[in-house]
Parts: sequence; C-alpha cells; structure tokens
Amino acid sequence: GKNFSKRLCNLQTVLEENNACLICEEQIPRFICTTFQTFVCQHCADVHREHGHQISDILHSEWTTESFDLVASGGNKKAAQQWFAFWNQDDFPRPTKAEPE
Repeated sequence: GKNFSKRLCNLQTVLEENNACLICEEQIPRFICTTFQTFVCQHCADVHREHGHQISDILHSEWTTESFDLVASGGNKKAAQQWFAFWNQDDFPRPTKAEPE
C-alpha cells in the first residue's frame, strides 16, 4: 500500500540513477515498468504499455511486498547494465520527451 509507495519514492531519492527516466532521462519519473523493474516517465510508460509491458504508478498503485521487492531488486542502473550494454547513442539516440518513440 501507501508504505510501499513511500519506500519506492525513497529508492528514487537514495539511488540517483532512479531519479530520471531510464529511457529519455526526464527527471523524477512517476511510473515503474514492473516488467523490467525500471523507473520511467509518463511518455515512456505509454510506449511500454503499447508493447504490453506492465506499468504501475508509484503513488497510486497497490504495492505488495512481492512487487516492492521485485522493483527494489532491479532499478535503472541494473537495467541499463543489462539492456543498454551494447547500445550506441550515436547509432540510436535517446528519445526526447517530445518524441518518446
């Protein structure tokens, strides 16, 4: 519940890499892509939803111990190490808030 929402907000405060959207780097994202355990902004969350990924609002979702633990075990740094390991920004630049796709 609400206690988990506060703890998720703390994960953003304590872990600097979670203070920005993993995809476009917009500051203070309000959503978590639970499929990948990443913090994402509204625009990037919408794109994730289009691909069938599970998105949860940090403050307005019902969080269980299991769902919180799953997110806490991930985060943007771990996801970037896994999913962006071979990514080259020169070949595929990050989307901007205006063009998240």
